[in-house]
Amino acid sequence: ATRQATEAKVRYEKDFSAAAIESLPGAFFMFESSGNLVRWNKQFAASTGHVAAELAQMCALDFISVKDRPRVALPKPRPSPMLCWLNARKKHQTILPA
Repeated sequence: ATRQATEAKVRYEKDFSAAAIESLPGAFFMFESSGNLVRWNKQFAASTGHVAAELAQMCALDFISVKDRPRVALPKPRPSPMLCWLNARKKHQTILPA
């Protein structure tokens, strides 16, 4: 494959994944292993009350209520995804129940 063809395929895949994430009916968010927020959709922004510029500077613990942080503040990254129900924090400290 030529460089142009490879670049076109990468662009298509990025556009496709962005469209898929935005079309989800619920909130979507993704953090990297260091805890930085790297992807989200409009529903997530609306549910947290933050705009994109704010979200880009936030980390996972910014969305977890203080009382639940010990449950997720792990000493090292986990090898597999972790699923648990937590109370989330909105922009003005409002707690969203799990």
